[in-house]
Amino acid sequence: MTGMIVESCERFHSVGKIRKAHGIRGELFLISFSKNFDWLSDVDEAQLVRKIKNAEGKYEEHRFSFPIKKSKDHKVGRILKLEGINDRNMAEEFEGAVFQVPKELFSNDENNEEYYLLQLKGFQLFNQEDALLGEVVDFGNNNAHDLLVIEKDGHRFEVPYVDELILKLDFSEKSLQMNLPEGIEQTE
Repeated sequence: MTGMIVESCERFHSVGKIRKAHGIRGELFLISFSKNFDWLSDVDEAQLVRKIKNAEGKYEEHRFSFPIKKSKDHKVGRILKLEGINDRNMAEEFEGAVFQVPKELFSNDENNEEYYLLQLKGFQLFNQEDALLGEVVDFGNNNAHDLLVIEKDGHRFEVPYVDELILKLDFSEKSLQMNLPEGIEQTE
């Protein structure tokens, strides 16, 4: 098993995390940052990034790439069997590792109505009166639906990402307009 120091993660999006080892055969329990695993069907290699302590006692990020042999649903995540991770001890070394996919996976054709939630990162969020609420900086989930994490002037708040609330989504302008309840930007 070899890894390399990650000098730039600009080519990848973090989409999930290895929660723990599963079983004795080297399987991994993967959770998605958005509880959605649609992207997994488009990926044939797992890109795992984990921190490893160097000789000076500082942590460095290392990237590991493993072909995905098998993937199946499990509770709120997926169980992965990766080529090269053959027992529980090896799997435990990757607990907490971040699962990344190439950014190209999230390129969008404007005529295509399907998109990945991660493609909204960096979008400007406007309310129904066209007032700027902030920028989409992260994502979450509250078990009922996905959440957009919005930031404006150092203040963060979450907005439910529900189709019924979306008024306009413009990929060319990187903007999103939603019909939101009054005062939602006050929550945190």
